[in-house]
Amino acid sequence: MNPYRKDFPILDAAVKGRPLVYLDNAATMQMPKQVMEAMMNQQSCFHSNVHRGIHSLSELSTRRMEEAREHIAGFIGAESASEIIFTSGTTAGINMAARSFIDTFLQPGEEIISTQMEHHSNYLPWRETSPEKQGVFLSCPIDRNGDLDMDAFSSLLSPRTLIVAVTYVSNVTGAVNPVKEIIKKAHIAGAAVLLDCAQAMRHEKIDVRDLDCDFCVFSGHKIGGPTGTGILYGKSEMLELMKPVLYGGGTVREVTDRVTAYEDVPYRFEAGTPNITGIIGLDAAVSYLENTGIENISETEKELLSLTEEILAASDRVNILGKPKERAGAISFTVDGLGSFDVAKLLDTQGIAVRSGHHCAMPLHQAYGIDGSVRISPAFYNTPEEIGQFETTMKRILGMQCTMHN
Repeated sequence: MNPYRKDFPILDAAVKGRPLVYLDNAATMQMPKQVMEAMMNQQSCFHSNVHRGIHSLSELSTRRMEEAREHIAGFIGAESASEIIFTSGTTAGINMAARSFIDTFLQPGEEIISTQMEHHSNYLPWRETSPEKQGVFLSCPIDRNGDLDMDAFSSLLSPRTLIVAVTYVSNVTGAVNPVKEIIKKAHIAGAAVLLDCAQAMRHEKIDVRDLDCDFCVFSGHKIGGPTGTGILYGKSEMLELMKPVLYGGGTVREVTDRVTAYEDVPYRFEAGTPNITGIIGLDAAVSYLENTGIENISETEKELLSLTEEILAASDRVNILGKPKERAGAISFTVDGLGSFDVAKLLDTQGIAVRSGHHCAMPLHQAYGIDGSVRISPAFYNTPEEIGQFETTMKRILGMQCTMHN
C-alpha cells in the first residue's frame, strides 16, 4: 500500500462512478491534509494583515509569514531570506523578473535567449517586453530527441547576451535540462540566468547557490501547496538594483509630492496585501516535501513514469513526444487517428484524469508538427495499479479505434 495516499483525501473521490486516478500532477499536484490544516489554523487563530499593524494578531501573522520566508530560503539554499519574493505563481514571478530586469539592465541591441521547449510563461514575457527597449529575442531549438540543442545554445551565446531564460524540466516531454552547464556557459558569456523550476521542484533538489542561477521561480500548487502562491528568488546584488513593477502599499518607505523612497528588498516587490493564508500553506507544503524526502518522491515518480513509457511504447499507434536523455515528471503522446481531447475525454469516462492540448507550449508542439498531445504526469501518491488501469483503458481506446477503422 502506498504510504502517502492517506495524506490526500481527494484520492478517495469517485469520478463518473469510478475511483479517481489522478495523473495530471504536472498541472496541479493534489494537496495533503497537513497543508489544509495549516491554512485552516491560520484562518482560525491568527487571521490578520501583516507588517502595518501593531496589535498582537498582526504581529503574529507577520512573524509567521516571515518565518515562512526564512524556511523557504533555506529549502532552496538561498543566501538570505531577503532574496525570497512572494508571488502568485511562476507566471507572475517571471513577468515581474522580466519587466524589472529588462527595464533596469537592457540596452539597445542586447539579446535575450529563451528556448523552444518553454512554457509560454517563460517565453512571452521576454519576447513581448524586450522590443520596448530595442532588445533582441532569440529562441534555442530542441534536437530530435527533445533535448535542448546545446550546440545551438552555445552558438547563440555572445557578448550581446544579457540573460538566458530556461526551464529546468519541460512541462511537456519531461526533458531535464543540463542547467548547471547552461548556467556556467551563460555566465562565461557575461549573461544572467533565470531558471523556471515550476516542474522541477518535486523531482530535483534545488540549491540555488550550488546551481549559481541568478533567478529561480516556482509555484506552490505544483508541490502540494495552494494555487495563487509562488516564489521568485533573485540574487541580492540583482534585486538591489531592480525597481518594482507593482506600486502601492508596502513597497515604499517614504512618499512626498516629488520623492519616492522604496522599501528594502524583498518588500519593494510585494505590493499590497499578500496571500497570507496561501503563504502559510506554501510553507506547510515545503515542510511536507522535506519530511517525505525529495529523493523518495523522485524515485517513486521515476518508476511510475518508466512504467507509463513502457505501456505507451508497446503500441505502434502511440507516438511519444521526444526521447530525452533524462525524463522527469511527465510524458506526452499522440494517438494516430484520434485527437488529444478525444483521448483525454475517453480516459475521463473511466475516472482517469490527464491533460490534453498544447500545455501552454505551442512552439514545442510546432517543432513536432502537431497542435496538441495527451500528457501523463504521475505523482508519488500514485500506484502501479493506477498505471495498470490507465493501460487497460488505453487498450480499450486503441481497440475502439481499430473497430472504427475496420
